[in-house]
Amino acid sequence: MPENPYFYDYLTPTEFLDTCASWYGMSRQERKTAVPEVLERVGLDPKEKRRLRKFSKGMLQRIGMAQAIIHDPKMVILDEPMSGLDPQGRSQFRDIILGLKREGKTVLFASHILSDVEMICDRVGILNEGRITRITAMEDLLSSDDRSYEIEVTHLPETLIEHLESEGKIRTAGPRNLVRAESEEELEERIHQIFTAGGKLISVRHTHVDLEEVFLAETSGLRLHDSETTKKGAA
Repeated sequence: MPENPYFYDYLTPTEFLDTCASWYGMSRQERKTAVPEVLERVGLDPKEKRRLRKFSKGMLQRIGMAQAIIHDPKMVILDEPMSGLDPQGRSQFRDIILGLKREGKTVLFASHILSDVEMICDRVGILNEGRITRITAMEDLLSSDDRSYEIEVTHLPETLIEHLESEGKIRTAGPRNLVRAESEEELEERIHQIFTAGGKLISVRHTHVDLEEVFLAETSGLRLHDSETTKKGAA
């Protein structure tokens, strides 16, 4: 399924998919059963009589998915399949892709919506400037020995804010400040520092690596931990 597929837009969904299924070598009887089933699977009405030229971008994405899976392939290649879909449509497509996965099919899925990739994929490859820079299991990519913490605080005096800024340990999020600690020992030190200065502690959370953070580090020419090491060295 390409990102911008071309359809015979003078056909109805049933006519188009019946034509595609015949190209795959499916018999008339097989097509009679498969076409309405696949339309329902992608969230379209099998009785829809409008021509494809009347369909929205999201509806055409559903037709593209139906075309890709109507012949029950062992491998499905999808390029930006969530493009043009509303949140409900994206959720339905995720369910379809996960269903294909449960059926034992191989799904090659390309997307810039990294949250979808993180939810769906077992393995991930990162492509940067036309070159694959990394292929690995999702679990391995997101695993980290990093024991850093983020402390959410308010009412910090300017002198402490300036000091933490000079160390690269603080960022602002609206009226609140987020202070980073790289270890449990530093966490205790920072909390003591905050209370002594009269700051108000809102929350403390252990940070974790997500796919977007890994992707940005990888495509900037740095691996995530190399990036963190550079930050520590600069501080």
